[in-house]
Amino acid sequence: MKTITIDELKEQNVCNKQVELFKEVFGDSVEATTENIKKAMDRGMDVVWYALEVIKGRWLEAEPAIRQDVWVAYRYARIVICDRWPEAEAVISQDAKCAYMYALYVIGDRWPEAEPVISKNSEWAYRYARNVIRDRWPEAETVISKNSERAYMYARNVIGGRWPEAETVISQNSKWAYRYARDIIRDRWPEAEPVIRQDAGAVIRYAEYVSDKIYDGGKKQ
Repeated sequence: MKTITIDELKEQNVCNKQVELFKEVFGDSVEATTENIKKAMDRGMDVVWYALEVIKGRWLEAEPAIRQDVWVAYRYARIVICDRWPEAEAVISQDAKCAYMYALYVIGDRWPEAEPVISKNSEWAYRYARNVIRDRWPEAETVISKNSERAYMYARNVIGGRWPEAETVISQNSKWAYRYARDIIRDRWPEAEPVIRQDAGAVIRYAEYVSDKIYDGGKKQ
């Protein structure tokens, strides 16, 4: 069983905050049991950094504790293992953000087992469609379409055009309605104008955009 000492941390140039935290929690030394490693993670100590910079690779003794924490498990797989970590995937797949990042940066492809979780979160479903699938993701569109910002981004960066099913939601947010008109419709959007008019900043930008569409150098197009 490995013993971690405060002197070892200082020799490895661990930041003062982490050294002070170690001393507060463990004193001058501690045995690297699963219980103690979990305690260290709970208090904010960076066990992934320790594996990378001190162990110089996988820290097998710590893995049972590491794979209980979704964010730490993802970082460990990405930074230390640099490959998939099957033993931790059941945990990682339960968090939409970590599952998306694991698919993108570790697997480098779709992760079907995690898609039911990712598809329930509008932000990470949009990002997954754009950066992992790189195409429309019909199974997630109902969720994405309920968030005006994500719906606008999905229409612009995934569909590449109008998304009629999401327009009712987008039109209720002045900021994203204006941008949708400017970037996607590229024309006036009468259905959204009552909402846009309620936002001083948005209505000025919208009016300027509409004016630019109608006039070119003072001459009507």
